Amino acid sequence: MEEAERVCDKIMILVNGKIVALGSPEQLRRHIKGFQLIVEKRAEDSKEEIRVLIATEIPEAGFVDAIVEDIGDFAVSIKLQFEGSLAQRIEVLDKMIIEDRILGFKIAHLGLQDVFYKLSEGQQNFNS
Repeated sequence: MEEAERVCDKIMILVNGKIVALGSPEQLRRHIKGFQLIVEKRAEDSKEEIRVLIATEIPEAGFVDAIVEDIGDFAVSIKLQFEGSLAQRIEVLDKMIIEDRILGFKIAHLGLQDVFYKLSEGQQNFNS
């Protein structure tokens, strides 16, 4: 999906042989609201500790599908959904760095893979 995002002007998403979406990568991403938050952490911090920290500091953020994944020993990927200002969340994360609660962070839009999962949820494959 990442390669399709880079090289395609228009993408069609099929689920069980039926077209469920057609558009530019940006148009398709509008099907989902949310961001991927990559939190740089210390090796001794668990992904659960980071999830609880984010849930405590940004209580209005919903975890998309409760996906919290380790990325090596020093980072955690969290998919978040929330309404309102991204700038306010960045201020909270910056404060967490200053207070030495996290080492750093990066925020990115959710990708086409997430769009596909959203559009295909609840679909059963009867061909298998």
